[in-house]
Amino acid sequence: RLATVLANLRRLKEPRVLDAVAPFLDHEDPRVRANAVEVFEELGDAKAIPLLLPKLHDDHNRVRSNAAKALGRYQLPEVMECLKGMLQSDQVRMRESALYAVTCLREVKAYPLIAPLTQDPYDGIRKRLVRYLANCNTPWAEELLKRMVGDRDAEIRETAIQALVTRGIPVEGLLQRAAKAASD
Repeated sequence: RLATVLANLRRLKEPRVLDAVAPFLDHEDPRVRANAVEVFEELGDAKAIPLLLPKLHDDHNRVRSNAAKALGRYQLPEVMECLKGMLQSDQVRMRESALYAVTCLREVKAYPLIAPLTQDPYDGIRKRLVRYLANCNTPWAEELLKRMVGDRDAEIRETAIQALVTRGIPVEGLLQRAAKAASD
């Protein structure tokens, strides 16, 4: 119930609630902590940075990714370190949450962070990645989409191919290389 109340507070658009929400950043329930961070993301400003920085090291993936989203607009190196650590985690939930945060932070220089995810063993992460890349009009997104044309999952391959074709990029050579690699 408390997590729901915090989620609804976010919608009030009243920054004065932040003083009342601050104690919930340290609540024992990770859902409550995560929702408290979201309130600060929505209503807070730079004065909240000292409260949110410790949340980049929270044990829970959602709290960390919400903190990264909330602090991402300030271009803090701690955010990049947090995301890097999450993306390199052996825990799928950490990598998924970090990728979600990256997709919300348009100003983050994501290429070096997310490039290894084109080979992530978990299909769900690669699916989220290819959908994100399909909507990014950058040269690095195009490069990663080209890598994903040879993915073992048909949905991922098709999404990558469609995104490249939509951009006017020929895919025949990429498909031939992928077919050759698969037969080797």
